[in-house]
Amino acid sequence: MCRLIAMHANRPLPAAGPLADDPHALAVQSCRDSRGERHGDGWGIGFYVDERPEMVHGIMPAYEDPSFVPTARSVCSRTVIGHVRQASVGSLTLANTHPFASGPWLFAHNGTVTGFETVGRQLADETAPDLLARRRGSTDSELVFYWLLTRLIAPGQHDRTLSTPLEKAAAELGQAMNLLDQRSRQADPQATARFNFVLTDGQVLLATRWNHWLQWQTLDQPDTGRAVLVASEPTSPGAWQELPEHSILAVNDDLSARIYSA
Repeated sequence: MCRLIAMHANRPLPAAGPLADDPHALAVQSCRDSRGERHGDGWGIGFYVDERPEMVHGIMPAYEDPSFVPTARSVCSRTVIGHVRQASVGSLTLANTHPFASGPWLFAHNGTVTGFETVGRQLADETAPDLLARRRGSTDSELVFYWLLTRLIAPGQHDRTLSTPLEKAAAELGQAMNLLDQRSRQADPQATARFNFVLTDGQVLLATRWNHWLQWQTLDQPDTGRAVLVASEPTSPGAWQELPEHSILAVNDDLSARIYSA
């Protein structure tokens, strides 16, 4: 079901630790996570340069791809998303690897929208046409990304950063998750939908936990700066906290973090 990490910091920081060098970095998780599962269906790293998102993707397993570790060690940014894929919806193509980008936004998903054959048609019908036209792959995750942007960003402003208060955005995201879960259960009552989303415009970070595991911690050190880390699994020892089930972690540009019930 994939593994992800996200970092949001008060200044550009190297991302090599959680991506590649920590004892249980994303590169390690791609080969063997805490359950012994492999996440070898491609990888992606998204980060910001001059407030614009950049991405590097690979179709090989991260632990086998000779470019993954050098790429991870080259990234220094305030906001970073890393993802290793375990495919559930969509074929093994670069277009289907996370994270996805649109305007200033980056998005990654750890989980599956169950009943997607039915739910996907509903999401497409409710997604702004200009955003739907940007879809390049066939995953549930990419379509959910554009559907969420349709709900969070005003029409005609989809290439702008978040303009509404973060608390309001978290509430809208919670409503969207509840609706998505309801539709998934109706389409496939025997399956469990899992929605761990990470969404950022480079200024704020939103992370959700829904029927899956998600950990987070705040690092505040004089020599490294202040950062909030989010991860499917902790990448190193430290004061990691479990994000409550059915909740949203919202991190402001000043790195203050609040948790909202969905």
